[in-house]
Amino acid sequence: MNRNEFEIESRKFKKKIIAGILPLSLNDYPGEIASVIFFQGCNLNCFYCHNRELIKEKEGNFDIEYALSFIKMRKNFITAVVLSGGEPLVHWRILPSFIKEIKNIRKDLKIKLDTNGVFLDKLGEMIQSKDISLDKIAIDIKGDQKFYEGSLKNKDFYFHIEKLIDFINNLLDQQINRNRIILRSTIFSPVFNKDFLIYLFSKIKGNVNFYFQSMKNVGEFDKFNKINKWEFYNLINNNFVYKIILEKKFNIFYDLVKIIS
Repeated sequence: MNRNEFEIESRKFKKKIIAGILPLSLNDYPGEIASVIFFQGCNLNCFYCHNRELIKEKEGNFDIEYALSFIKMRKNFITAVVLSGGEPLVHWRILPSFIKEIKNIRKDLKIKLDTNGVFLDKLGEMIQSKDISLDKIAIDIKGDQKFYEGSLKNKDFYFHIEKLIDFINNLLDQQINRNRIILRSTIFSPVFNKDFLIYLFSKIKGNVNFYFQSMKNVGEFDKFNKINKWEFYNLINNNFVYKIILEKKFNIFYDLVKIIS
């Protein structure tokens, strides 16, 4: 898609699809100075989401052209751009062209995509495309199968956690992806218990960075509870869990701090 085609495609979006822009972040792209683009809309409705206002598929505050102009203005002050949300892949039709336009602004700007990992077909197409450059891809593992079934907004959409894990493992089979794939989970009980962690660490091939973070928002749900730092430490220091982590060489982070490598 050339620049003229991109402009035509951009105009098809009657609603603005960018919810907000964070000018500078030192946390969202490890080791980089990043601006973060938050896309409006998400295909999941996770009870703990700290960006709940972005879940609704409604008009955002900015259009694509504004976001590109902002990046141009910041290009000498940042080293990366993070595409977050919401869920960026809700806007999969225009996202590849948007990424190319960012690279046209400055070729060495790194790009990280944050995704909930549900639109696996679209994500796979972007990763395999020779025309799209994604330097980091953060894939969420939200919970067990029951949690996904309860969180999907479209109840007719088929998704299975085994499909996600197979997708991740296929990526990790390629050495180039081991340096750019990040796994993430927001932890809460009773879903993230010893048995579920054993399941995850056993199924995933390992030798990858896995970021866990505490739950910030409980919403209106009282059947889930926060897991604090010490409770999480106890979970991963369980003999069975810890043994798998070491054998498969996971790098484990909790709230951005590495605790096992």
